[in-house]
Amino acid sequence: MAEDLSKLKKQYEKLRKKYKLPSFEELNKDFEIEKLQEKETETLSREIRRSMVDKNLAYLKFTEMFINPATAPMFFLALIKGLDSKEKKLVQELYMQLGKFEIESIALDNEYNEKKDGEFIKKFYN
Repeated sequence: MAEDLSKLKKQYEKLRKKYKLPSFEELNKDFEIEKLQEKETETLSREIRRSMVDKNLAYLKFTEMFINPATAPMFFLALIKGLDSKEKKLVQELYMQLGKFEIESIALDNEYNEKKDGEFIKKFYN
């Protein structure tokens, strides 16, 4: 297991240098990319991007409940009622940005491109 993680870190380090990505530790802290050690892959950048997008999708669904609370749990209604118009606008802007990342990632899934994945990883992390 430690051997697999070491291998993953070495493989990532090549990507990091090539595309000026954040450190493995930074990405792992926020996106748990160490789980990828269980996968044997020739397309690491794609797998990292997908791992990041999985978390993005969770946030997208969460913010969607604030915008469309029809099916949200009851405690969300109290939270939503407590938001002022400025906060509601901020939630909508966040929702749109998360949606753009989701669409961009779907487009990248059509054809593997390590460079474009690297650019996405860097942009999304920032």
